Parts: sequence; C-alpha cells; structure tokens
Amino acid sequence: MSTERTKSGLGRGKAVENASEVEESGLGDRISKVVALYPTKKKAASTAGVSSDQLTNYERGKHRAPFEALGKLATEQDVRLEWLLSGEGPMHRADPYQLAGGGEAIGVRGALASEAFVLVPRYSVQASAGPGAVAPDEDVLEYLAFRRDWLSTIGVQPQNAKLLQAVGDSMADTILDGDILLLDTGVDRIVDNAVYVIILHGAVMVKRVQLMVDGSVTVRSDNPKYEAERLAADDAAGLQIAGRIRWHGRTM
Repeated sequence: MSTERTKSGLGRGKAVENASEVEESGLGDRISKVVALYPTKKKAASTAGVSSDQLTNYERGKHRAPFEALGKLATEQDVRLEWLLSGEGPMHRADPYQLAGGGEAIGVRGALASEAFVLVPRYSVQASAGPGAVAPDEDVLEYLAFRRDWLSTIGVQPQNAKLLQAVGDSMADTILDGDILLLDTGVDRIVDNAVYVIILHGAVMVKRVQLMVDGSVTVRSDNPKYEAERLAADDAAGLQIAGRIRWHGRTM
C-alpha cells in the first residue's frame, strides 16, 4: 500500500520534532502502537522503508522520524496520520474492510496482524454473464477478507486474487446476476473447460471456455437459452483471458 501523498501532504525526507519534543508529545508511544499492529517489527520497518534499529530509535525519541516513513507506517494499517502526529481524533479511519460473506469486520485487524487473512480488492468493473459489457475504469470499491490458507488450498496466490461482480443471466444457474466472483488472474490461458473472465473487443464477459484441437475456441453459456459461439483460430488470437473464476458468492 502506498502513502497517500496528496491527501496527507507528505514530503520526502522531512522529519518531525526533536527527541525531547517527541517524548513530550507522545509520538514515540503512538509509533509503538502502530508498530504493534504489524506481525513483527521487521515487517513494520520494511513497510516504513527503514531498519528495525531506526524504527526503535523513532519509538524512543532518539532520532527524528521522517514524514514519509510515518505515512507509510500508518497507511498500511489504516491509521490516521493526523492521529499519529498529534494524538487527536480516532486512531483508525472508518474501516473499509468486510469479511467475505457480509460479516462484520470484528477482529479483522488482529487477524491480518497474524497474516491469517488476505484482503482481496473488489473492482468496479463488472463481468457480463450476458451479451457482453464494455469495461469501465477499474477502481477499487472495497476489500473482502479471505483466509490465506483457503486461497492456497484452491491454488490462488494472494497477489492474483481479484473480485468483481457478475451481471446478466447467461451463466445461470451456475452464476447469477449480482454474484461476487473471485478471479485468479494468475491464469492467463485456457487450461480446461472452466469458467473464465474473458475480454473480447473491449467487452468483459464471464463464460465457459474450451480450447479445441484445431486452435479454435468455443465460448459457452451455462444457461441453455444462449447459444455457444465458436471462434476460429485467427479470431481466437484476439481473445484475452483475464483470469479463471475460482469462487462465487451471493446474498440469499
């Protein structure tokens, strides 16, 4: 996660306060509280871009802490930089995280500190389970927490996990309109007759895709009212595999 320079007004190399001022303001104690949110001090130091010894010196008020290091340290744990610098207001921003399945975010921060969970981004782009929708800009709407060991069990690397929403009924009853889809972007080619998110002529679609022996590709919908489409080998070259669907969820 990168430091929000525009919102926080962070500058490179600028430092805060001298040692006595740090002690009086309680900045060192607040730094320690943020560091405690990380699984290890080494991880916190790496996030801040400093050594563990430097971070300890910041906590003890022996050295000045650069704004940039504090910004990175705070942003990664969703801590308000204003609180870290001044102690004013709440420590954390309004929590944007949810547990997959719609649960409350109770204990998520602690779970993340133990690295038990992965926060998977859900993008504004929608995958059409219908005739095909043009992809809008991909903005992150929210994050859902998935267990790291579960992702490993289904073969998804955390950095390749993305979420998006299905629209349309062409994949019913497998995938319904409004379902949240877990996409493995590490799969960028057709490996079997599985369900993929594909991009063709600017349209983002979720379909069952099968590679034929002659190099052509068959694109199918699970809803029987939609006909299968076969792309000749030359046309199939323009087909982009954005990833394979590994999970879907919905509200009952």
